[in-house]
Amino acid sequence: MIEFNSEFDSGATSNDSTESIARVMEKAAAEAGVSIEKTSLSTVFGSSAIGVASTIKGLERIPAKDLSAGVDFGFIYLQGARDVRDGFYKLRLTTEGEFVTLGSNCGRVDVINQQSSVVMRQDLQVNVTSLTIPEDRPPNFVPVATTGIVPNFEDDCAFQKCFLSSNGYGIICIAVPIATCFAFSAGS
Repeated sequence: MIEFNSEFDSGATSNDSTESIARVMEKAAAEAGVSIEKTSLSTVFGSSAIGVASTIKGLERIPAKDLSAGVDFGFIYLQGARDVRDGFYKLRLTTEGEFVTLGSNCGRVDVINQQSSVVMRQDLQVNVTSLTIPEDRPPNFVPVATTGIVPNFEDDCAFQKCFLSSNGYGIICIAVPIATCFAFSAGS
């Protein structure tokens, strides 16, 4: 099993660190049975927490009509999250019901550990604008992941991971509670 912190060279430059993070995420994703889009990596670091997110390679080719069967859309590393152990996780989006419809659909994001167990589930609404891959999207579009620390009304603070896709189901965000909002700085 990949250990996130042990994979880094303490004397590395910023560029080297970014490449190291990409290599570690790529190895861990392969262990989880998925490939990541390394160009979409997003990170946030703090004194006691780390969040790294990437989209799954090929997400832009999966139409919204496949969401009812469940679609792996993201891969994350969390350290310092509340109620979730430090580690690597696959994110799977599933809509309720047998068929996906245009407009708002009830769904959920499952946070899946390296042993393929669901360790957290978050309900959400999925806005579907097209059941098929839109023909008018930008050429060579690659889905993007963003990571941040946001205030959360139910908890002190949360890692927020958002994934932007052009394949008919827009922006998907998940918030994972963390212990504190203090002493964080965002990086990308």
